[in-house]
Amino acid sequence: MSDWAEIRRLSLNVGLSGRAIAARLGISTNTVAKALACDQPPCYRRAPVGSKVDRFVPAISALLVKDPRLKATVIAERVGYNGGVSTSIFRARVRQLKLALGMIDPADRLVFSAGEQIQCDLWFPQSWAIQTGLKYPVVTMTACWSRYLQAVMVPSRMCGDILGGMNVLLSRFGGLPRRLLWDNESGIVHRRQLIPQATAWAGAMGADIKLTKPKDPETKGRIERANGYLGSSFEPARSFSTIDDFNDQLTGWLEGKANQRLVRATGARPSDLINDERQQMRPLPDPLPSALITSTTRLARESPRCVRRVPC
Repeated sequence: MSDWAEIRRLSLNVGLSGRAIAARLGISTNTVAKALACDQPPCYRRAPVGSKVDRFVPAISALLVKDPRLKATVIAERVGYNGGVSTSIFRARVRQLKLALGMIDPADRLVFSAGEQIQCDLWFPQSWAIQTGLKYPVVTMTACWSRYLQAVMVPSRMCGDILGGMNVLLSRFGGLPRRLLWDNESGIVHRRQLIPQATAWAGAMGADIKLTKPKDPETKGRIERANGYLGSSFEPARSFSTIDDFNDQLTGWLEGKANQRLVRATGARPSDLINDERQQMRPLPDPLPSALITSTTRLARESPRCVRRVPC
């Protein structure tokens, strides 16, 4: 690039001929002629080299047409690719092919504003069931904007206990979002409609409960990932004796670990964003509609081995 600039300077500003420039700089006249003919600095352009995944593309496409749900690792095994799927080159190509085949909607990546939505779900910790012989659910909630996560174990999937858990968690969030999202959870939904007890709770709270559409997991992807995070990071290598013990450990972990982690999607910690989210939420009613709760308060204080089994 420096030779190109000097050639043009000597020609345009000094007025030297091509031969004179070549003699002064010790280069060929052809190099001078090329530099004078080009008004842009020269740049090296390497011919594109094909990816080692290219030859597998027809086989990958054929598998995706048969079953779009196949994971990249499974596809790599089926087509005989051993180039290291962990490098993400193969995964990226699979995703590109899914987009090209119309199997992924780019608009599925949902964007939320502060205070817009909290996604809700039930999570069933396996270690608790093994240690106590009881299958108790954990009500989980995550704020879609800040990724702030809260959870509490309740003694059954009955509507009153689920609503009691929601009361506890919304109190921790410190406000009511514009929308609460639930899937078709049998404890509060029947035939795609809220049961009367849940409807009464929503009316008393002034809450808008939205139900997800069937076969649309992307709609509640944030809470699904949060449940997976609980199962992989909170639950392993822990022992529990009572619901209170479980909830004490869970609350401490949520505040000390989960909500202090740096979330790549937001570039911030949930604990740093939750105050901004609260400012966009509506205040909770005072008092909360606790008359609808059946057994959460009583059973949460008892040892699980002394509590009667409840249907799950």
